[in-house]
Order: sequence, then C-alpha cells, then structure tokens
Amino acid sequence: MCMGKVVVRCPVCKNQIQVTRPDSNHPFWSTNKPVKDEGIESVVEQVLECKNPSCASKFSIYWYNK
Repeated sequence: MCMGKVVVRCPVCKNQIQVTRPDSNHPFWSTNKPVKDEGIESVVEQVLECKNPSCASKFSIYWYNK
C-alpha cells in the first residue's frame, strides 16, 4: 500500500519539503500539536530538517486521526 505524500513548507525560509505520512492511521497533519481536548487520541510527531543548505532549520509536524 502506498502512503500518502504531502508538501510542507519550512517555517523559516518557506522551502518546500515533501514528506510521507507515517501510516494509514494518521492521515491528517498540523504544525501545531493537537491536544487531547480536541478528541484526538493518537499523535505521531515527525521531526523534519529543511533541505535548503542556507537554512537547515529543524521543525516538527504532527500526524493525527480524527
């Protein structure tokens, strides 16, 4: 089964980065960590590094289900 791919932007330099979701149970993503009060039980954090050599900042996206 092919996992979905999404394009995210580095929050510092806005460079595009293509990432693959971790599994089929976490189809939604956000740069803000979802909280339990929103009814979300499972969150997977994915740490990314910008591929722009002049930036190379690290940031996280959060995969979750609804």
